[in-house]
Amino acid sequence: MLATFKIQKFNPETDGKAHYRDYEIELPERATVLEAIIAIKEQLDGTLSFRCACRSAICGSCAMRINSCARLACKTKVADEVARFGTVLIEPLQKLKVIKDLIVDMDPFWRMVEKVRPWLMPDPHETPPERERLVAQGTDRDVMRDSLCIFCACCHTDCNVTEIEPGFVGPAALARGHRYVADTRDGATEQRIRLLSDSHGIWECARCFVCTQVCPKGVDPRESIRQIGHLAFERGLVSDDGARHAQAFLDSVKASGRLNEATLPLKTRGLGVLGMTPLAIRMFLKGKVPFPLQKPVPDVEEIRKIFELTEKKR
Repeated sequence: MLATFKIQKFNPETDGKAHYRDYEIELPERATVLEAIIAIKEQLDGTLSFRCACRSAICGSCAMRINSCARLACKTKVADEVARFGTVLIEPLQKLKVIKDLIVDMDPFWRMVEKVRPWLMPDPHETPPERERLVAQGTDRDVMRDSLCIFCACCHTDCNVTEIEPGFVGPAALARGHRYVADTRDGATEQRIRLLSDSHGIWECARCFVCTQVCPKGVDPRESIRQIGHLAFERGLVSDDGARHAQAFLDSVKASGRLNEATLPLKTRGLGVLGMTPLAIRMFLKGKVPFPLQKPVPDVEEIRKIFELTEKKR
């Protein structure tokens, strides 16, 4: 199989900016993208720089952008990319400083992970058990799912929120935070939930599911974020703008069966919405301000029954 690759190159010692170089190489039909770039380095361009280690989708070292999506090169088949795109475009992960070619500085990502305190914190007042502490049966599913994360940073760098809010800790960090929230051996559950629902935490998630889509290990960070949000609501941690936005969304749907976009900003930001007055005026002049009074949708009582059943289940 003859495959064409377009790879982003950047050497800070010689290049003013990144550029692309094309390569054509003969590969076996079963070849992965990682095997391809190793072959390119050995046969065509000895200067090509990238990270790799296990070649088995375990270490996460070979994460990179492949045809505009963050993936593990060792888990991506060249034949599949060629069939879909023709050319295999390879770039470094987004939003992280490029050290050389496909190698990025992972330190900012690791700092975000560290913020969620990814280690067990047993209750200091609890009498140490005679045996090791065990995870309670029936509660280990979430712990195991979140523990599958290999910290490749695919979800973090493709996240739409980290694009506009660098302070957002990101889906990988939040999923790892939930791993300890769900662990019955941990004695800092309340503290963790408050930390994860604080500024730059779960409420900044845009609920776009990109993190879940790109995760190469099936971790489902969006589900972990949802579960933390549920626990935060149960504890009344709704002072954040994001939490108030979610509550206002629910109240609106429960009241009329639809989202009232006119009252949502006020209920979300309170008096802080006054800072949006110039924007509101421009929207009004363009006819884009919705009417605040809405008639309930037909059979709105059926929608309210769903809320009632959900509340009873809780």
